[in-house]
Amino acid sequence: YMVPALWIAIDTIPLTPNGKVDFRALPEPDDTPEFKTDTRYMAPRNAMESALCEIWETILGRTSIGIQDNFFDLGGHSLMAMQLLNAVEKQFKQDITLVDFFKEPTVEHLAHLLSEENTAESGVRLQLLAAGDMNKPAVFFVHPSGGSVHHYQELARRMESGRRFFGIQAQGLDGKMPLHKTIEAMAESYILAMKQEQPEGPYIIGSWSLGVIIAYEMARQLKTRGEEIELLIQLDQGPFVEHKSPEDTAEMLTEMFKRYFKVDTEALRRMPEAEQFKTVLKKAKKVKVVPRYVRVADFQRYITVNETQIQAWLKYKHKPYPGPIHLFRSGENKTQGDLRWGELCDAVHITDVPGDHISMLQNPDVRLLAQALDRLISENGG
Repeated sequence: YMVPALWIAIDTIPLTPNGKVDFRALPEPDDTPEFKTDTRYMAPRNAMESALCEIWETILGRTSIGIQDNFFDLGGHSLMAMQLLNAVEKQFKQDITLVDFFKEPTVEHLAHLLSEENTAESGVRLQLLAAGDMNKPAVFFVHPSGGSVHHYQELARRMESGRRFFGIQAQGLDGKMPLHKTIEAMAESYILAMKQEQPEGPYIIGSWSLGVIIAYEMARQLKTRGEEIELLIQLDQGPFVEHKSPEDTAEMLTEMFKRYFKVDTEALRRMPEAEQFKTVLKKAKKVKVVPRYVRVADFQRYITVNETQIQAWLKYKHKPYPGPIHLFRSGENKTQGDLRWGELCDAVHITDVPGDHISMLQNPDVRLLAQALDRLISENGG
């Protein structure tokens, strides 16, 4: 977001009498395509793309937007993205998820999502988070709870191993396909998606939070087939989880958010289900557990996905893994040993990294995690 969308060369920076930058004296940018960082301009080709460009221009306060211009390169941010999708939904009567939009934030892609010809159901997705050497095994990280892989964007950006970094996103996040109900089914489906990009091993597989058990089962299935696992990387989460099945939506919401703010379960039960989600989402935004731009429909879908995945984890029957696991343990779990991975595998190699379970993937702590992962990959083949 700090990369400028426009560049203007000036001889000197104007200063105020106090020696500070005189912003008012700076020249106004010429908002024409040739000043954009991506100089290739593609005009709308049909009525839908023209209508979308008009919406973008209104939200961004810009003109001459091309269909392949990146929303965030043009100065957009997450709150604007929510405003944009709300405007699109109002005009086209179709709901586009933030996950789908973030995957490729261009007018061209948005038009594709809205097109009547786009009838293909969306399943498991591989999202390239960092480019790298096509001749070396890629890094595949499985989504955590909720199914999205955006949590790994900063980690992938900071790694310098020269490997491609893919996030494996869950099936059914947009409601067009059913969610996987078992860890085994998730693992089998994710392996198929991974093999489309890298048909043969050795494989580097990792995850964080709920995703660790899926990554574990993927590695176990591959090993059973005689395939090579270069590294199985688990970030700050053990293989076992304690969770009880909620009686209803009110109890489910209470259990998910009680660590962040007080939730009156009985008060929620007196509300219609849709109002329960709205109430909890409002509280979650207030304490910044959920970003301001998240819409109720996205929030409700996330909760459903999250609970389905947790139930799959609870039903999972753990089997041994014939190989080592590399555990990256945050500061808050430093006294928790190997988080019980040793009960399932040949050996656990532990690396301690700064931060807690959440901050280890955020700045500034993620920088040291990326460096530690780079060292591990370098030691195991470069």
